[in-house]
Amino acid sequence: MTPVIVQQIITKHTIVNDKNNKKSLTNMSKQQKTIGDQLTKNQGNLDRMGQKLSKLGKGTGETKKLQKSFDDLSKSTKDLQKEYDSLNTQQEQLTKSTTASTASTYAYAAALAAVTKITYDAFMAGTQYVENLNIIRTLFGENSEAVIEWAGNTRNSFGLATSSALGYVSKLKAFSTALGLSDDQSNFMSIQGAQLAADMASFYNVSFDKAFGAIQSGLAGITRTLRFNFGIDLGEETLKEKYGSEYGSTQAERVMQRFETLLEQTQFVMGDFAKTKQSPGSQIRLLSENMKEMTLILGQAITPTLTLIFGGINKVLDVLIAMGDTLVIIAGLVAIGSIINAMKGGGGLLGALTGGRGFGIKGILSGVMKSIAIGALLGLPFKGLLEDVSTNDGEMGDYPDIIPPELAGSSGTQSSNSTETNFNFNGPTDEGTVLFAKEQEAKNRFFGN
Repeated sequence: MTPVIVQQIITKHTIVNDKNNKKSLTNMSKQQKTIGDQLTKNQGNLDRMGQKLSKLGKGTGETKKLQKSFDDLSKSTKDLQKEYDSLNTQQEQLTKSTTASTASTYAYAAALAAVTKITYDAFMAGTQYVENLNIIRTLFGENSEAVIEWAGNTRNSFGLATSSALGYVSKLKAFSTALGLSDDQSNFMSIQGAQLAADMASFYNVSFDKAFGAIQSGLAGITRTLRFNFGIDLGEETLKEKYGSEYGSTQAERVMQRFETLLEQTQFVMGDFAKTKQSPGSQIRLLSENMKEMTLILGQAITPTLTLIFGGINKVLDVLIAMGDTLVIIAGLVAIGSIINAMKGGGGLLGALTGGRGFGIKGILSGVMKSIAIGALLGLPFKGLLEDVSTNDGEMGDYPDIIPPELAGSSGTQSSNSTETNFNFNGPTDEGTVLFAKEQEAKNRFFGN
């Protein structure tokens, strides 16, 4: 249930309550007007009776009779006045309670919607993290744990949350691997490209996604964004002029030449986040990434439990789906049996349709049992309907490889335990990691010492 739906339900409930309160206030006003009119009439009668009493002599029979009527009317008027004042008080209290109730209900709706959104976002973050881990392990193979360890340190080094870092490197790795780059080349491009996106975002004061999107497009040959937004030229003429006869004859060679040129033209950008970490722009981006990190931590806590719950729901749905047309027949029989019980309860057809006598839970359950009995007599296939068909998990079919074997290299292989879900990630590490050494080795091998 999304936060919007939660708020809509509570708001609808509030509107209904407000309508009921307004109806009560309207009835009170009508009642108060009736009493007010009677008070006015009584006061007029009392005035006339008082004038008449002043003219009559004392001790006469007529005077005593009129005096008694005057006293009775005075008492009745006082009682009406009390009722009138009581209605006034009730109206004031109902008006105040309605205002307070509406305000508290909307506040409760907003709080509940916020909690629902946080839970939903956390679950989605936890789910996406698991998927990212699977992608990383598939693409990076034996280097995957080093990449995951690196991603756990990017928030302190580059201001990138773990989920952002994993998302960026997986996209660049998939892109470069599909083009046929070697593992060393694609690993270096993926890590260095993600780090460069963070520094570019810091230097140019743009979002991480905007900087990364520009890099990703530029490497693919769409260089307009890099040129006009960041002053980086990776155009074909620039590359031909730089490399001359060595200009790449394949797409993979041209991508690596674009990446080499990109690194050369952004030397002044590298390390900018570390240098300007305390600047307002960097702190705002870091706050956003820290919120992502907190959401991910919460998601890792609740994802296993919610996954089990969803798994149970799916098992129930599997049973219902397996029932097929029989489920429709059973539903029809249940409805017929319930209507029969309601009509027998004295409500007739109208009672059956409006929830009259005999149409309660007991009546419905009785109708269900009668319907099943009728279905059994008719020979409906009830046998085996409630078997847990979901116990057969099935086997994975023959799906085409995401990355062709000839392009995947060693990273295309995956260990037998690569699909295991691990909800823990390594914390920050020093810069002198094994991956850093591998990056330097790859850089030296490709670009020369």
